[in-house]
Parts: sequence; C-alpha cells; structure tokens
Amino acid sequence: MATAAEGHFDAGKHIVLRDASNAAPGVYFYGIKAGDNIASKKMLLLK
Repeated sequence: MATAAEGHFDAGKHIVLRDASNAAPGVYFYGIKAGDNIASKKMLLLK
C-alpha cells in the first residue's frame, strides 16, 4: 500500500502522477476520501 497524495486540496480537478515502473501489471484498487465521503475504485496497469 502506498500514499499518492496527502494534504488539503481545493475543490476541482487534480492530477496525481505516480511512477509505476516498479509495479507489476494488473488490477489495483485505490480509495479517495473527502470529508465523510469515501470512494473505492479500481485501475488497470498495463505495460
């Protein structure tokens, strides 16, 4: 497990870049927390 970004962000669209060169291809799950709201999503890493 890793943290991609921490801190307070103003409302709007944000992009977080992460170096995945050492990660294995596959399906990864990530979570986003905003106040009392939590969303879980999945992403597919292809190489």
